[in-house]
Amino acid sequence: MSNAEMGVLFELIAHRYERERLVITSKHPFSAWSIIFVDETMAVAAADRLIHYGYMFELKGESYRKKTAKEVTSVA
Repeated sequence: MSNAEMGVLFELIAHRYERERLVITSKHPFSAWSIIFVDETMAVAAADRLIHYGYMFELKGESYRKKTAKEVTSVA
């Protein structure tokens, strides 16, 4: 993610914090947000704002799309 994109994402999170709801999906856990945010301080600040009033749902298991693709491939 470029610095400009990282800044826009952080500004969105910061702007919505304590004001409006925000839904974010990611394949990366918060512990790996250094992949998304090059600046570790910004990653911690963004995660802190999301976690403070947030609800986290972590889905585990095989991807539904992957499972469906396997079924379609085996039928064909």
